[in-house]
Amino acid sequence: MIHPRKTASSEAPRWRERALGMLGWALTAALFSVFALEARAEAPGTFAKVGDVVITHQEYDAAYARAARSKFYHGKPPEKEVAALQREVGKSLVDEVLLVKEAKRRGIKPDAKAVQKTIDEYDKQYGKSEQWQKSRDKMLPELKAKLEHDNVQEQLRTSV
Repeated sequence: MIHPRKTASSEAPRWRERALGMLGWALTAALFSVFALEARAEAPGTFAKVGDVVITHQEYDAAYARAARSKFYHGKPPEKEVAALQREVGKSLVDEVLLVKEAKRRGIKPDAKAVQKTIDEYDKQYGKSEQWQKSRDKMLPELKAKLEHDNVQEQLRTSV
């Protein structure tokens, strides 16, 4: 088969694919090195270590429970699927740490206006709820931290 010559304009969109591919390989390599470190982890409650960040078994168990509830809501899953989900959850936890580190390295800060807008939407939607009024002040710091974290992640993904 004869392949048409590639022009400079057809190469331009491919740099993104290459960059994402390299990022994927880097994350995969880091994942495998992290799981190798798991066996040598200092603390007994440590699931994995990514640089100086420790992912505890408690964090892994909570993430796995959330993922299992959403994926296997219908009952007991096949063992093969459980093993695959366990690996997927472990990988996503490690990826999350690596993304946070990369965002810090790039100096990405949360967009305070976007975060406040989302909080205002929560207030508007749940403002009349007695439960929201009782627990808002207690929940707000954790909610704000999660929204800031998600905002930084989105900015990083958009820039990549």
